[in-house]
Amino acid sequence: MHMCIDETGSNDLTLTIYHESFFIGKAITHRMNKILNDEQITHLVYV
Repeated sequence: MHMCIDETGSNDLTLTIYHESFFIGKAITHRMNKILNDEQITHLVYV
């Protein structure tokens, strides 16, 4: 599994998750939202 976080703008955060399971990806996204507290994930890309 590979996860890449790219800051593309002032408050824009792009989280790209490479995983075969969309549901696991959602769980990780939820976890990342808790970890990043003050940050907002604005773009999700699943490949």
